[in-house]
Amino acid sequence: ALQRRGRPLGQCSASWRPLCKDWAPAAWPQASEAVRAFASSSEGPELDPDSEDPYHRLGTHRGCTDPELKRAYLRAAKAYHPDMNPGDETAKLRFQRVSQAYELLKDPQKRAQFDSSGQWAEDRRAGEDAPDWDATWRDFVKDRGVILEVVQLYVETVREEAVLAAELLWQGRWTEAFSVVREHRGLLMAIGALLVVLRFPAVVGITMRMAVAVLFHPNTMRVLRQMGVADGRFPLWAWSRLVATAQGQRSRLQRRAGERGSAAAAAQRAQEEAEARRRLEEEREGQRARSSGARR
Repeated sequence: ALQRRGRPLGQCSASWRPLCKDWAPAAWPQASEAVRAFASSSEGPELDPDSEDPYHRLGTHRGCTDPELKRAYLRAAKAYHPDMNPGDETAKLRFQRVSQAYELLKDPQKRAQFDSSGQWAEDRRAGEDAPDWDATWRDFVKDRGVILEVVQLYVETVREEAVLAAELLWQGRWTEAFSVVREHRGLLMAIGALLVVLRFPAVVGITMRMAVAVLFHPNTMRVLRQMGVADGRFPLWAWSRLVATAQGQRSRLQRRAGERGSAAAAAQRAQEEAEARRRLEEEREGQRARSSGARR
């Protein structure tokens, strides 16, 4: 057995026993498998929220498994949820449409009826009578597999942010690099020294994947449920962190795209000005040559 401070892994002091009981290497595959199971689903076709076909709306296919269906809905939510697109009415409407498609397909009977007939009665009620799609979403994010996927998306987004910070640092853009780090300071410092993280951003992905496996170990989840975290606050916290990180990343990417566009436009203007100066110089040379010929 692996040893930790003279005790086999899985034997803990009394204060940690509720969390550490049976927390042995043999139990790790359960957590690792839980992490992989939901994330291993295929991406499926492109989202088409304006389609009349519920499968196309979610960007999935007939015969998709329950984890694939949930993953498709989460992917659609990441694109269109109002939290991700504040003030965007078009995104809000599309989120309602993909939520309605998910409501249909998650029900085995309704799904079987649609698969056989190709017809479904879309709920077009509006105003106060409109369905509460937020309630659908709140119930959805409490699913353990969905929580896993949200955390995995958050892990991947933070890893991408660490890579971006490292790139900015090596470009000498210290202010921008540390503005990225500042947003995730607590998390990155927990992973290791900031300079090590910035030098080797892959450390972020590796360490956070290990943390996810620990978090979703059966005994960790049991303790979290006893604390009332896993069943209520934790899913919403995980989603809020993903939203905040994704929005920060999006604004940075847009800003960098704008900078690249401005730089490209400036380079184009400089090239045009240089070309204009060259033509003007050629014109002057021609005039001088003609004047010299006339005097002769």
